[in-house]
Amino acid sequence: MMTKLSRSSVAAAVSAYLRTC
Repeated sequence: MMTKLSRSSVAAAVSAYLRTC
């Protein structure tokens, strides 16, 4: 559960970072 949430959070952060860039 925690790992899945962490992965989702990381993916969302990366997506937002790439979009901002």
